[in-house]
Amino acid sequence: MKDYKKGFRKGVGKIKAKDLRKFREEACKALNVETRMTLNRYKNGRVEPKASEAAALEKLFKKYGVTTNIWGNDDED
Repeated sequence: MKDYKKGFRKGVGKIKAKDLRKFREEACKALNVETRMTLNRYKNGRVEPKASEAAALEKLFKKYGVTTNIWGNDDED
């Protein structure tokens, strides 16, 4: 079972630096948020995404080549 409550910092850490800006823009659209601050609340696990939002994020990560270990903090295994 995936633990969406822990955010998706692990996945973001695997995105190439050159793609981060575009990824953030698309993640904001997927989560229907307007500010980077709100996006960070999802990323850090302070806000849990709905199932549809989590599916959209997984699809987005796959687009950028990240298919494993998306959910959780980067300081976890």
